[in-house]
Amino acid sequence: MDHKQSQIQEAEHAKRSYGSLLNVISKQYGSRDTQYADFSGECYKAVLEECYKKAKIDPSEVCYVEADGCASMITDAMELNSISEVMCKNRKTPLPIGCIKSNIGHTEAASSLVSIAKAVIALRSGIIPPNMHYDSPNPNVPALLNGVLQVVTEPTPLTGNIVGVSSIGMSGTYCHAIIKQNPKVKPTKEPASPIDFPWLVPLSGRVELALNTVFEKIEAMPFDEEFIALAHSIFKTEIKQHLFRGYTLLNAGQQRVHEVKPYDGAEKRPIWFLFSGMGSQWTRMGVDLLRLPTFAKAIRLCHDVLLPKGVNLLEILYSDDPNVYASSILHSFVGIAAIQIGLVDVLKELGVEPDGLVGHSVGELGCAYADGCFTAEQMILSAYARGRASVEATLIKGMMAAYVLKDVINFLGLGYNQIKDQLPPEIEVACHNSEFSCTLSGPVEDMKKYIDTLKQKGIFAKLVNVANIAYHSKFIKPAAPALLKYLKQVIPEPKPRSKRWVSSSIPEALWDSELAKYSSAEYHTNNLLSSVLFEEASAHIPAKAIVIEIAPHGLLQSIVKKSLSKCTNIPLINRFEKDTLKHLFQAIGKMYLGGIDVNIGNLYPKVDYPVSRNVPALHNLLTWDNVKGELISSFMKNKKEGSVIHSWDFIKIYDKRIQNFLGYKINNMEVIPPTVHLVS
Repeated sequence: MDHKQSQIQEAEHAKRSYGSLLNVISKQYGSRDTQYADFSGECYKAVLEECYKKAKIDPSEVCYVEADGCASMITDAMELNSISEVMCKNRKTPLPIGCIKSNIGHTEAASSLVSIAKAVIALRSGIIPPNMHYDSPNPNVPALLNGVLQVVTEPTPLTGNIVGVSSIGMSGTYCHAIIKQNPKVKPTKEPASPIDFPWLVPLSGRVELALNTVFEKIEAMPFDEEFIALAHSIFKTEIKQHLFRGYTLLNAGQQRVHEVKPYDGAEKRPIWFLFSGMGSQWTRMGVDLLRLPTFAKAIRLCHDVLLPKGVNLLEILYSDDPNVYASSILHSFVGIAAIQIGLVDVLKELGVEPDGLVGHSVGELGCAYADGCFTAEQMILSAYARGRASVEATLIKGMMAAYVLKDVINFLGLGYNQIKDQLPPEIEVACHNSEFSCTLSGPVEDMKKYIDTLKQKGIFAKLVNVANIAYHSKFIKPAAPALLKYLKQVIPEPKPRSKRWVSSSIPEALWDSELAKYSSAEYHTNNLLSSVLFEEASAHIPAKAIVIEIAPHGLLQSIVKKSLSKCTNIPLINRFEKDTLKHLFQAIGKMYLGGIDVNIGNLYPKVDYPVSRNVPALHNLLTWDNVKGELISSFMKNKKEGSVIHSWDFIKIYDKRIQNFLGYKINNMEVIPPTVHLVS
């Protein structure tokens, strides 16, 4: 029986097995002409005997029976005497029996479901819940008097693995089900995590306080990967009217990590991938992430592709040499590309697909991969080609520097439009980063002089690690022929770029040109030569988009947090974090907070379903104040404000939809029949 859908399923499709239904029987012996049947012990015995015979089960194997117990002494005696005669013939110990009606009353049409629920609790916990209000045995049932049948009045251990559940209808319907316990059990000793990275657990709920309480309970629980797998399967898609989302990281060290935020699911927010370029590389980047199988697989693929070229990618990534990238532009290109391939593969594994793509400089190779224009092999080889062409070409000693000017009162921009007419002839604007930031490129000596001039005005530069090559300027042109040649070998049949990919290397006025249509060798060679139009391209990112920066470091965060201030900007990696893999999982958690449905379970070892029967139930985490007698409200969202409002639905007796319910009374009071609650 499936934990989520509350319906009978084939075991192979169920996430949780509350028990196996070995057999069920239902027979009608009454007459339609009479309101109530004359209950027959012979008929009931025949039903029980047939049920166990067809299941090929000896009734004496049953360790507990949940009886119907309709509170009529005559009918109860008939039922119990029949049970005794059929199920206690060869029994050596008393047969425990019970009836949930003594605890909660008669739930009418729902009574069979409640009885099954009680039986399931017994099978799952190994403890039979006790009957309340049982004072003395029915004198018409000898088996109660001599102890052959034993009413459970205290929590009692279940001694076997098969229970029976009976139900009797007032019109003469006799039903019986045989349920067997799920045999799969986890060891009582707390297991160690089979992986050495954090377990990300997402949850959603209606109330923030309750969600925080649930997280505290989960964080205090013994580690249980099957429980986490259940949470992953349930919360991988949106649950309607859940107005808060949160996540926690388990096994994330001593520091407690969980976050809860309001969630307005009124409309799906667009997802944009942002690929950074040069400057995002750093020593030992990506090493933490190699603990993640999906990422490690991508890096291994890139390593194997590059090895015949004489490039040992793993050696580069693991190197402690602080100059491993500064001394080799080729190392930088292939390192950045490999990290981006691995991160895109992780996002694909999570089921996260972009609505838009923007790349900064060489980051457009990442766009090509995410857009399906490149294979992983083509992307890493294109990065290698860019590095090789740069190394082989005869180039002047160049420099690149990024500028942002800020004063205390206002953000003042040093963007392209402000600086283009102030530059010396040899210096070009290589990158239009935003209205307040740009990157300059040119010969080293000219750049140093201009940097000193700007310093005197209070404008400071951040040098970009480009191995003394003036990219995106006229000084890189000697590398273009070789790059075009190498890229044509890598991309023999260019694929068309989709509309998702917003070009940052071709002006918008030329987006319909032949050059702009394909992710071709010509397109990516043009990227090397042209200014990076990131400011113009990022203007196409809609407000309230979720912008995911895919790079070895969130290089562009200082820019996009201002230029895309209405968006949610999430860098996947921060080089300054002690554990960048932990930061990646927090970034995935923030995606979930923002409304992205992520299939987190795909990143972890697969669990064999159904889970063990002693795996904690998710519903047990929910809290409810039973002392307060409050009207239960439904929750709706104010779509304009994103706030929560409470509302109640009142039933009007003149409503045509409920006319058939009128006249139903209990204790002379007109009430809604209990059956309604099954479908409400």
